[in-house]
Amino acid sequence: HARLASNAAELLWQPIEDFWQLYMAVPMEERVRISPVTPMRAMPAFLMLAGFAVESTLKALLLKKDLVKANDWPAEWNRHDLRGLTCLAALPIRVDEAELLLNMTDAIQWYGRYPAPRHFKDLHPQVSGKEGRARGFLRTDRDTWRAMFNRWIALAEANQPTNPAS
Repeated sequence: HARLASNAAELLWQPIEDFWQLYMAVPMEERVRISPVTPMRAMPAFLMLAGFAVESTLKALLLKKDLVKANDWPAEWNRHDLRGLTCLAALPIRVDEAELLLNMTDAIQWYGRYPAPRHFKDLHPQVSGKEGRARGFLRTDRDTWRAMFNRWIALAEANQPTNPAS
């Protein structure tokens, strides 16, 4: 599932990248005439699918590390908290990856599956006051996601266990 979500996210990136190439080629004073609406509508879907790819990979790593059994999945792990899953899997992350994980968590919760949060405390950051959750989309998000995903999917697909005690 992780690879399928990853491939779908990559397909959505092309119109976004095409827009940025056009936008950067236009002189600054003319950029106000270019509407980013159509290509930027693909960004939330990109983040959602990229987030699904990361979430599936993290959960596979948790299973592989024997931190949980497939038939004994704790209910609190079903909340799409990518940073929380990353911590449980004991994976190191950079600051830019941590910020992207927050954005992808929001994308999973808001951009396609749930018209409203599943829990009151998960209200959108503009409402709940959570910090660091609404930084917007960065052009570098794809590269950050791709590097992070490729690192983790390689661990998940490796034949040897990731838990040193195994």
